[in-house]
Amino acid sequence: VLFRSKKDIGILSEPLRAEYLYKQTIHWLPHLSSYEKVFHSCSRPVSADDVPLIGRCNNFDNLFVNCGHGSKGWTLAFGSARILSDVINQRNNAIDVQVYSPNRF
Repeated sequence: VLFRSKKDIGILSEPLRAEYLYKQTIHWLPHLSSYEKVFHSCSRPVSADDVPLIGRCNNFDNLFVNCGHGSKGWTLAFGSARILSDVINQRNNAIDVQVYSPNRF
């Protein structure tokens, strides 16, 4: 699979954003404040055409992927999970899921 880009690995690339998200988390889940906080940054792979890879890989009967969302991973999580669930369970989709096929490359 070819990925177009990825974020820094091992370097907290957006410390102010991380701190803001932490404060929001503690606001809603104050019981978590007693735990040690450690921020990590991870790679955010993006597919070569900027469209996530969701579906079954042709070379394997039991390999399904849901990746390549880049920084939109959380935003697309529920829809992507639904698409993958439908593919795994061989249910019809309301949309054409071939556009997300990991076999398009």
